[in-house]
Amino acid sequence: MKREILNTTLNMSLLENLLIDITQLLTNKSIVVRPFSSESLKQYSSLLPTQKDLITQQLKNYYSLLQQITKLNSENPNSISIQEEISHVKLALKHFNLKCINDDYSFIQKGDLIEIYSLDMIQLYRNIEFFRQCSYDLLTLVTFEWPVLYERSKLITNNIVTRARQIMTTAHKAEPYLIPVHTLKERYVDAKNIFSVNLKSMVPLIDITTNERKGGLHSIQSTLILDKDDNTQLFHI
Repeated sequence: MKREILNTTLNMSLLENLLIDITQLLTNKSIVVRPFSSESLKQYSSLLPTQKDLITQQLKNYYSLLQQITKLNSENPNSISIQEEISHVKLALKHFNLKCINDDYSFIQKGDLIEIYSLDMIQLYRNIEFFRQCSYDLLTLVTFEWPVLYERSKLITNNIVTRARQIMTTAHKAEPYLIPVHTLKERYVDAKNIFSVNLKSMVPLIDITTNERKGGLHSIQSTLILDKDDNTQLFHI
């Protein structure tokens, strides 16, 4: 029992240090984000060991990627150029031994939120721009399922999943989502930001070695329309 308690304490300490290290790297890019919260630590503690191991590995992957990204020269830490964004995406894909099915990144635009998903819809990567709008702490993002964290129309959610799987398994280039612009709301604990979201497109990802389909990379345009810290609606649509 004492050994189990010691192992748990050590694991929590390592986790917290890893989260703090990630937030420091984001700070170097002028991104302010909390490493964890009391609620996310409580949720993490309730997970199975296999789930904890998966989360820790995801965070280690992201930390490794951020280390590479933050070493790249940036003309302006407050604004990432399209060339820099594509460089970041290529680094992330290389880390997971993936590439775009047609090696075309022209669909990515400045300011896009970029995310990489596996075929089973596990998120592998989110770009730095994502954190400029998100108000969740890091551990919450990787500990809770996204349906818990975000609220939107069930019909739109179902259509997104269906369309994403269709693109990942059948498309041969970046394809539009064909999903209408909609409202997305953070709804867990103290995160209450509201966004106008335009899911632009997704491109299938394949294994560099085998060319086997492995997931998808998608680009999103998102506009903050209600800031939880302001209580003022910011209509920039």
